[in-house]
Amino acid sequence: MRRHSFKIIFAMLILLAITYITFLLTDMHPRHASLSKLIYTGRPPSEIEAFKEESGLNDPVNTKYIRWLKAATQGNLGT
Repeated sequence: MRRHSFKIIFAMLILLAITYITFLLTDMHPRHASLSKLIYTGRPPSEIEAFKEESGLNDPVNTKYIRWLKAATQGNLGT
């Protein structure tokens, strides 16, 4: 019984590591997916910066990951 609980905990840690690495890789992309529509329509930089601020895209990566992880545990994986 103890061995099974260790395997479950280890699998959860591996899953967290994979999601964190994936989140870091997508966050490092120079153009965020939610910004591409604003950028391609020729919006002024001030409007783009305002969108980034209100969407939380200027927050640190760890803060954004924890926010995403909380939403993911409630079934919201983003759009």
